[in-house]
Amino acid sequence: MNYSINFDSTKIPAEHRAKLIKDAGFNSVFIWWSRTDGLNDQRIDAVRNAGLNIETAHTDFWGINNIWRDNLEGIEHFNYYIRTISEAKKAGIPVLIIHLSSGDNPPEVNNIGMERYHKMIAAAEDNGVILAFENLRKVSYLEAMLSSTNSPNAKFCFDIGHENIYNGGNGVLEKYGDRK
Repeated sequence: MNYSINFDSTKIPAEHRAKLIKDAGFNSVFIWWSRTDGLNDQRIDAVRNAGLNIETAHTDFWGINNIWRDNLEGIEHFNYYIRTISEAKKAGIPVLIIHLSSGDNPPEVNNIGMERYHKMIAAAEDNGVILAFENLRKVSYLEAMLSSTNSPNAKFCFDIGHENIYNGGNGVLEKYGDRK
């Protein structure tokens, strides 16, 4: 049986945190994959040195709405994802959790964003990494993304908290559960 827990929910030093998680009986973790803190390798080393597996890495989503805009921030965010996909392959992380939008008023689904996400899916296919798109406030983004591709590297990440807080049990698990 696989027992997994969030690795990055406390400020306890990484090595000690990994030991506590292992000693508590967990064998896997999911980690945060930062664009800015420079600690991704430290997290990986601490987890692996404790004998834990990395089940997924949750990608940074600050400014994610720019992925839908024709601006420098959108290009930078897209480049972060492309870099992260190859870093995940190198680190042996099989799944990256991806946000498609943020907040109550993101830009409309459009060709700029869809093209960027499809390029990310192609990079994931080339690197043997799965992109798991998470359900958020605006289910229309998830619906647009998952209906636009049948790639085995484009999956669904169900967040029960998001579903209950934002969507009131909108049925995304029933609709996309086969894409997990």
